[in-house]
Amino acid sequence: MPKKVVSNEGSIVVVFLGPSYAVEDVGQQLGPDFEVIYFKGGHRELSTIINQADALIDASMAFRIDEDLIGNSGRLKIISTATTGTSHIDINFLKSNGIELRTLKEDFQLLESITPAA
Repeated sequence: MPKKVVSNEGSIVVVFLGPSYAVEDVGQQLGPDFEVIYFKGGHRELSTIINQADALIDASMAFRIDEDLIGNSGRLKIISTATTGTSHIDINFLKSNGIELRTLKEDFQLLESITPAA
């Protein structure tokens, strides 16, 4: 069920998929111009919620991000995923619809600071 964490009239709407403990930090990091909607639920409901979104932050990797999920989201402009890989994302669909994709690959400073786990 979606939960509005930050709600400001006329704000940029961001759907957040990820751990509930992180959603307040997301709202604080984005600032007052953003409305953050925390989502935990099924594919069909997410598809409906995304139709209201300008951005999607995926820190869950629980859904395949493709035309079936975001095909009716005329407002969606950017997707940010907490991965270096993109096998769960239909990149061709995003490109053909002018939706920007950001991954951890672009965050070189973060990637260089990660140490291997034993």
